[in-house]
Amino acid sequence: MSQMQTKGVERLLFPLGFLLKREGALWASLCPELDVASCGQTLEEARQALKDAVETYVMYMLEEGRRDEISRPASQADIEEFLTDPPGEHAYECQVLVVTIAGEPAAPTAEFFQPELCPVPICEHLAAA
Repeated sequence: MSQMQTKGVERLLFPLGFLLKREGALWASLCPELDVASCGQTLEEARQALKDAVETYVMYMLEEGRRDEISRPASQADIEEFLTDPPGEHAYECQVLVVTIAGEPAAPTAEFFQPELCPVPICEHLAAA
């Protein structure tokens, strides 16, 4: 997570890798940096469900005052198991979650962006494989 603050507005940036794989008729999805997972009937549904789960998790942790505990990476063994058991079609992509905190009483807002260059180490590792 990186942090920017200008004129009373704080922005938290979370560069994240999204791992997606087909499991039979469904798609499973995992964000290894936060160890958050979801699924959907299509690739797009799995991606959107993971975005929703990641946003819910991050916003909850911020509301609870647990900012320092947000990052909880999945183990390398869990990532490898996700990608290989069962074997099949998989994809990976980078997303950046931007949380904007404009001060009280406004609630934080969250938005995802897909960067042109991927700042996420897991994606670099998978691209090299």
